[in-house]
Amino acid sequence: MPRGVNSRKPTLLKFLRGTLDPSRHAAEAFQPIPRAELGEPPAHWKPDSVARREWEYALRNCPKGMLRSTDRALLVLFCESCAEYEYCGSMIEEQGMVIRCGRQNELVKQNPYSAIRDHAAQRVRQIGDSLGFNPSARARLHTGEAPPAEGSEWDQMKARAEEDPSAPTPRKRGRNRVQ
Repeated sequence: MPRGVNSRKPTLLKFLRGTLDPSRHAAEAFQPIPRAELGEPPAHWKPDSVARREWEYALRNCPKGMLRSTDRALLVLFCESCAEYEYCGSMIEEQGMVIRCGRQNELVKQNPYSAIRDHAAQRVRQIGDSLGFNPSARARLHTGEAPPAEGSEWDQMKARAEEDPSAPTPRKRGRNRVQ
């Protein structure tokens, strides 16, 4: 989505991403922050539906308090798009990537579910970016959570390098790169 004049980032998002500069953003300091929790998933979703499963997965795995009541519609769209993507994938697997049509099945064309699945995937990606549900979006957010505890994969790699100097080590990028 192109950014227009009226699409300014909320102050909280600037703070979470670490780009808030109090000297530049002083006038924006008092933006309203939604207080209500996200709430329950839509009542029309069946308990075993893909959309409900995605809702529960998202709430289990995103930082506590990150999603608020005003994010509900986006999360609903995200979950329903995930369900649509999964359904289209199963239909493509069942029917094949191409289908025969015409009076005597003489024509071959792409399965219409492919285009629907592609649109659903695009919505999942765009909404996921807005909600911080992918690695690059998470990298832009600073939620204030503690760094990984000792014993993380990085710590283990550093310990192995100290024990065995011949082991491969991470290299710096750029001009000061280790040769």
